Amino acid sequence: MSQAENIRQKIVEAIKGEEDLNNMVVEIDANVEGKTASYPVDLYLACTADNGLNYKILIQTKTAGKILEKSDLFHFANILQDVQGQVLGVIFTQPVYDKVVQSVAKDVGIMLYEVQAEENQIIWEPAVSDIKIDVDKEWVKVEKEKHQLGDAPIQSGGDPKYMFLYDEQDLCVNTIEGIFDQYIKKATAKGEYKMVSIQHEFKGGAIYLNTEHELIKRVKLNSISFTINFRKLSTLDGLDMVKNILRTALRAQLN
Repeated sequence: MSQAENIRQKIVEAIKGEEDLNNMVVEIDANVEGKTASYPVDLYLACTADNGLNYKILIQTKTAGKILEKSDLFHFANILQDVQGQVLGVIFTQPVYDKVVQSVAKDVGIMLYEVQAEENQIIWEPAVSDIKIDVDKEWVKVEKEKHQLGDAPIQSGGDPKYMFLYDEQDLCVNTIEGIFDQYIKKATAKGEYKMVSIQHEFKGGAIYLNTEHELIKRVKLNSISFTINFRKLSTLDGLDMVKNILRTALRAQLN
């Protein structure tokens, strides 16, 4: 049995074995109808979430034995755009290090499920949590007084990928996600795959974070703290894969 077939079998068996997933539609080698054509996919899942929305999940497993190429990604992205509803694409692939591929996949709603060619090889998946941004309160106080804002809140948040950081020359120098990546790369280079709490101090010049406020467009930061944990993906567990896919489907920005 090939790795792709093994993945499909484990996902299907996991769904059949879970009572909570009995209402899920599962089709192997399915043909999914789009607005302009019908598309073959290795595995098709459909379910209704607690929020009442119907989700369609298109999964390609044939790419599990190789590194995903841009052409395959773009082709699959076009399929997703043609299928109506709340749609998530999942591509099983060897570990992807191409930032363009990672970025495009995230933007179009494709989950890259990275596996190893051999199950006894280990892949570590980083996760960032407990994010706390320490704003320079004295600086904010002065700015509020300048604009006569009183206790009006200054909101800033969203996807860390788009939380831009600026220097004193008003140049964009990084993102919050970029800060996370710095520490993830350091840990990976050293082979230190353990939970660690980070407090990143902004030294060597003031750093500002963009906001949603009309008058105070950026706020000065002191530091950002967060926790990095690495999850060991050494085996392909069917239920684990299903849970990860469903979790991604529920929080993704779907078309």
